Amino acid sequence: MGRLFALSSCRFTGMFFVAFVLAVSLSTRARAELVRETLVPGDTNCDGQLDMSDAVFTLNYLFLGTTFPPCPFADRPELLAQVESLEMSRALLEHTIAGLQAELDEAQLEIRATGALLVETQTSLTETQTLLEACVQSLPKPAYTVRGLGFIADAPKHSIARAVNDVGQVVGYSGFGTKAYTWQAGTLTYIGHLAPSGGMQAMDINNSGFLVGLISGALGPLPFVLEGDSLSPLPVSPGSNSGMAIAVNDLGQIVGGNDGAVLWSEGQRIPLASGVMANDINTSGQVVGTASVNSNHHAAFWQNGVFTDLGTLPGGQSSQAHSINDAGEIVGTSALNHTGSGTTPSRAVFWSYGVARFAGAGRVHNLDVRAV
Repeated sequence: MGRLFALSSCRFTGMFFVAFVLAVSLSTRARAELVRETLVPGDTNCDGQLDMSDAVFTLNYLFLGTTFPPCPFADRPELLAQVESLEMSRALLEHTIAGLQAELDEAQLEIRATGALLVETQTSLTETQTLLEACVQSLPKPAYTVRGLGFIADAPKHSIARAVNDVGQVVGYSGFGTKAYTWQAGTLTYIGHLAPSGGMQAMDINNSGFLVGLISGALGPLPFVLEGDSLSPLPVSPGSNSGMAIAVNDLGQIVGGNDGAVLWSEGQRIPLASGVMANDINTSGQVVGTASVNSNHHAAFWQNGVFTDLGTLPGGQSSQAHSINDAGEIVGTSALNHTGSGTTPSRAVFWSYGVARFAGAGRVHNLDVRAV
């Protein structure tokens, strides 16, 4: 704003100065030409003498605006008319200069008013930000209660809860992956009896109650979907002996692994990538998992069948994406370079708009955490 004010001032001041010089120069030179034949050189006040009064008259005329003496033109009316025309021109220029000065003054007032408004707006924004921050700080912190869900009677030594939906239905398994169950409103229900072999792992459940996971097969685990008490196997690649369904969204789209990362949609098997695994899918059909990149496993993102390498944390050699929410935010892990101590440390990672951020030590598996 200061620069704008300076430029405006310079422009109007320059125009004022040029107009003034032109007015004085035009009037002075024109009169000099008109009176050359009738005046004694230097006798500016037309008294017929060259003395100090000529200098005083000249200064008064230039700086005080006194009128030009009419004496040289008493017998030359045509010259007098030209002088009067020049006087009118000078008056017009002075009027123009006055108008320019008025515009300059008005522009300066507008600039000052705009500056004051900007300062007021900035102050208001700062106060609003401070108020919002205070409101956020005053919000009550969420309180969580740790609750044991129980275990299957004949498999008391091991129990894992894998997923929870928006209505509080929990799925998981006991007995080292052989006893699938559901939990709701304090009641643990064994559902492994629905599998032909009795061995089942429940991995995820959507808000419609569609449950997916894997059942024990003769040659390996096989993917399934469970609706109510109706268990249906999911198609696998020809000649395949194993597969697993890991996650399901509210549209009934399922992802997992079967000869690589795979998507099941409307009963059809859609391969995503070979040799790796798809771990989660959101309502928009965006899929995350792992993919092989330069002989390492990298966190992967698929949308409409297009693969994106999510990379690793700086210094990392591998990564995995475990979960994605409906905002497209992703969590997982990134393994650091081998330390020589026999272990490869990993760090929890949060991806937002494709950028990996350190989220702390350990592992992050699910963004959609809900109170049970």
